[in-house]
Amino acid sequence: MDARVRSAQVRAHFALRRQDDARWLRAAICRLYAIDDARISDWVEYDPGYAIKFTFYRPQPSGSAGDPDIFGSQQYAPLLDVEVPTG
Repeated sequence: MDARVRSAQVRAHFALRRQDDARWLRAAICRLYAIDDARISDWVEYDPGYAIKFTFYRPQPSGSAGDPDIFGSQQYAPLLDVEVPTG
């Protein structure tokens, strides 16, 4: 299959999935991380990368006593079990 055709198919599939899933995706993220929607500070959809990026407020300042993730980079674990449709 021509790479351009495949790329167009992937883009179309992603756009359709995003439209279908947009209404529940943010709620699903809140459930995965056990946070209220108000804690999500940024939500960015990045079409060229077929991705989303979200940022949420931390319950305590980085580096404070009891902070389990000083760099804020270990928050991806709940996403590891999420199935990503491939077509």
